[in-house]
Amino acid sequence: MTSPRLWFISLFSLAAWIAGALGQQTAGEAAGGASSGSSASPGASSAFGTGSSPAPSPAPATTPGESSAILPPGSGTGTGSGAPAGSTSAADTATTGSVKPLDSGPTTFSISTGYGKAPEVYVSGEGRLTRPRFQTRLSASIGFDDNLFQTPTKAEGTPDRVIRQQVTAGTQAQVVLVPVKDTRPQRIGIITPTPRTQQFRQVIIPGEDPQFEDIVIPGTPKPKRQVSVFSRESLNFEAQSATRRSVFTFDLNLNTDYYWNRPGKKSEYNGDLAIRYLHRFTPRLQVSSSVNLSYLSQPDLSQVNTPTDTGAGNYLVTSGKLDLAYRWKPRFATVASLSYNQLSFEEKPRQIGDYASATFGMELRYLWSPKFTAVVEGRYSQITYPNNPTVDSSSYFGLIGVDWSLSRRATATVRVGEVIRTFADTGTKASSPYLETALNYQLGKASVLSWSNRFGFEEPPDQNTEVITFRSGLAVSHFFSPRLRGSLSINGIHRSSTNDVAQTDSSENTLDSGLSFYYTLTRKWNFSLSYSYTAVFFDPNDSSNYFRNRIFTGFDYAF
Repeated sequence: MTSPRLWFISLFSLAAWIAGALGQQTAGEAAGGASSGSSASPGASSAFGTGSSPAPSPAPATTPGESSAILPPGSGTGTGSGAPAGSTSAADTATTGSVKPLDSGPTTFSISTGYGKAPEVYVSGEGRLTRPRFQTRLSASIGFDDNLFQTPTKAEGTPDRVIRQQVTAGTQAQVVLVPVKDTRPQRIGIITPTPRTQQFRQVIIPGEDPQFEDIVIPGTPKPKRQVSVFSRESLNFEAQSATRRSVFTFDLNLNTDYYWNRPGKKSEYNGDLAIRYLHRFTPRLQVSSSVNLSYLSQPDLSQVNTPTDTGAGNYLVTSGKLDLAYRWKPRFATVASLSYNQLSFEEKPRQIGDYASATFGMELRYLWSPKFTAVVEGRYSQITYPNNPTVDSSSYFGLIGVDWSLSRRATATVRVGEVIRTFADTGTKASSPYLETALNYQLGKASVLSWSNRFGFEEPPDQNTEVITFRSGLAVSHFFSPRLRGSLSINGIHRSSTNDVAQTDSSENTLDSGLSFYYTLTRKWNFSLSYSYTAVFFDPNDSSNYFRNRIFTGFDYAF
């Protein structure tokens, strides 16, 4: 089987070669840089303690009648035009036969970071792109955690195990013949006595059952609920740049959490790297890419390919997506995409769950009306487990959907269809409905709401188990005043597992939410207050159910 890593490297190299060739034709484009301004706060941290990259603020949806609507919503369009400000729309040339001057205005860029996730939107001169080109931020905070059992050093506990050990083998019942003594008197006379025949009788000796004794192996009791004060130190470096045809962002976050009262290992180390890039080579052609690397000690439900169970230990999750969009006609366009995901555990017992997957997709887009774009999409995905090849599989996706400009402030995407998965080891096939939705709504110039949903297959522990999962994520950022801003994130997962061989069914519900406020004291200093709540529910009477609250406050300094 071809390795997903090889697929990814080969196709990425091909796309890079095409981009380089086309980039030579567009050399000398004017650079429209973003203006410098006051720094904005980073996005809400994951409720599990890992800082996430700042959430960009979207611009209004394109004006009705823009031909660029057949590309992904907001991809590289200038306000009031179908292409970046200062460029020429292909639709204008096709319909009038001449170049029509366009009004200058802010440019909107939309970058997809993964299938089933709302795109990240950037606007030149607004939000993220008003910050300095380079910025470093140091922060220190102190908080309170009311449940340490979710951490890798504290498992949920195991019950006592009883093993029956055989002491004696036992015997079977036997039938034996016992001589019968003749008690009749002997005759005395001149006649010789006739010999008597020996008589026997059957005697049954009963068998004995084998003897056993029970040996009890003590389990690990569930630790009592324990609370702790913790301190956090963070380092964040970011860079951003934008022209009328391209945008680039870079985020590096490093966090250290120290638990004052936790037994065993007291420190947790986390890191996150996020890179976004989009470039429009011509009014017809654009390429966008996103890369995420995260080293985590806690589950992060905002990422699809991260574990949700506790005690998983540290792990590295990698994800990347490359999109190449081309408009063939004023109403028809295609988008080719390549996605790569990898999960690697640090602890050896968990490395059986390591995997790597590659997905290739192709969209056919047709501009049905100024606000409505019809989409037909096919995907092929391949996943490999280096330490558990029996669950290697490939999947085909057949999807239809729409991209809808609900208003100047709101855009939505819907994909629905079927996925067919085949296990490489046995050829076993299974199918499931599949759904993806995403909504972006601009609450204000610097405030945004993003909501995404996904339903379908997720990776099973073995070939006999089918895992169906529904994920929903909501993120809201809002500026109450020039100094005060807040963010809210809610991520929920419902997972159902069915094993037809063992005839077992189980379900799991996970909720992760976070609320944060940031107040600008000066151009350099910011004050933050954050709260997070996490809950996991299994069966109603399962002792593994738990919940967790954390609250912390601190200061950060930007330079």
